[in-house]
Amino acid sequence: MILSRQSVWRVPHFPLLWAGQATSLFGSWIGGLAFDLAAILTLHAGPAQMAVLNGALYLPGALLAPWSGILADRVSQRHLLAAVDLARALALLSIPVAALQHALTLTQLDIVAVLLSAGRTLFDVSFRAYVPTLLSGPALLRGNAVLEGTGAVAEAGGFALGGVLVQLLTAPLTIAADAVSFLLSAVSLLAIRSSPRAQVETAISWREIVAGWPFIRQRPVLRVLTGAAFLWDLASSMIGVVIMLFFVRDLHLHPAEMGPLFGIGGVSSFLGALVAGRVIQRLGLGRALIASQFVNNLGLLVLVLTGGPAALVLVLVGLEQTTDGGRAIYEIGVTTLLQQETSDTIRGRVFGAYETARSAAMVLGLIAGGILGPVVGLRGVLVVALALYLLVPALLALSPVSRAGASLAAPSSS
Repeated sequence: MILSRQSVWRVPHFPLLWAGQATSLFGSWIGGLAFDLAAILTLHAGPAQMAVLNGALYLPGALLAPWSGILADRVSQRHLLAAVDLARALALLSIPVAALQHALTLTQLDIVAVLLSAGRTLFDVSFRAYVPTLLSGPALLRGNAVLEGTGAVAEAGGFALGGVLVQLLTAPLTIAADAVSFLLSAVSLLAIRSSPRAQVETAISWREIVAGWPFIRQRPVLRVLTGAAFLWDLASSMIGVVIMLFFVRDLHLHPAEMGPLFGIGGVSSFLGALVAGRVIQRLGLGRALIASQFVNNLGLLVLVLTGGPAALVLVLVGLEQTTDGGRAIYEIGVTTLLQQETSDTIRGRVFGAYETARSAAMVLGLIAGGILGPVVGLRGVLVVALALYLLVPALLALSPVSRAGASLAAPSSS
């Protein structure tokens, strides 16, 4: 059963949580575009420097992921989330301040990227562990769909506005919008008046920190989903090294063009989130995950083939963005399944282990992208990434995930 579209808004505290996340996500899409363009357009970074910058955005998160899981299980998740938002706001504000003083360097961007990486991992693990404390049963799928859809709307509007702001204000100054959005998110989290969690007083052991891994290994579906995430993020990280360079230097796109084009991806993701429940109900969860991956992979195939006159490039990049809805359906299904396959006592550590696998894949992808870029070219890296992307639905189809039905299981005991 899927709740009516309005019912999730009657769940206590969810509207306030959503408002903070909507603001933060909108700012993050603006800031994410501006962050990359600050390196490329303002500081003239090349492929190797972009690989280092992306490494700074992922490696600290990979190292912190196991610890973030245990923190999410043992402290107040809400206060942890608010503290992380405040720290990220301060880190980002340093960039426009330095730019106004003509003192911004790639080294500073790398340092801020390290702080953002650590903050993102702490926040993502804790947030996904926190949501099931507010929502349960059918409301959890609906709530995840609402959050994913909100992220999609933020992507569409944030990219479009971000491109314009970069064109008008420069990339470093545009990043201030992201900092403000984190501040507002922290305020919304602190305004929630939920019951405090009981604090665990026992000492932390290494066995407890890595408890998420045995939990995943013992469950075939979780093993496959973690493996699929590893492949996906390995390929995505390779793409991240070259994609902005590919748009700027090979396709000759301008920031004001990139913003609206990327916004199409946000619209597509929103539509995917809107129909995710119906798709999962119609196809069954396993087949929906496989089909959504194939749809998303078509987008990268189009991008690999993109070239020619400027008008054709704009059309093809826009077409590539229309397939983002497939990924939105996949993320909603996988996130809900992971949440419902775990209990409150271990959920943070399971997501910590899951994020560790993803972060490790991202780091390997950065290394691979940085090495392959000068050898096979920017487009060549995209071709290699496409081959890895195609392995994901194949892995799902050959696993127990393909037999998952429309309904999502109740939480497992730890």
